[in-house]
Amino acid sequence: DPKFLPVLQFDDLPVPNNFIMDRKTSFTYQHGTLRVVELHLSGLTRAEDVERFYATQMEIHGWRLERRLGEAYQRRLDFVKDQELCSLEILVRQKMTLVNVHVARR
Repeated sequence: DPKFLPVLQFDDLPVPNNFIMDRKTSFTYQHGTLRVVELHLSGLTRAEDVERFYATQMEIHGWRLERRLGEAYQRRLDFVKDQELCSLEILVRQKMTLVNVHVARR
């Protein structure tokens, strides 16, 4: 049976230190090998450092950077792994850095 799960951390989806997940808007769905992940994170780390963190850590976890778009206040990184696409949106709002992580089959 497909299931909506309480938000889970997946081993191949790293989260920067000191980032907090919004559990009200984040969710995971898993059915067999299919998974859909929507994570909304926030922290005080600079956006450039968050982008560098993901560029390095995602590769360590088996993801390949396919596309990098954006500029200072809004960036997007797209990674691929097997049949999945992970899109990361990094936004700057006042002093906060927000990260939206979306994983789905491509």
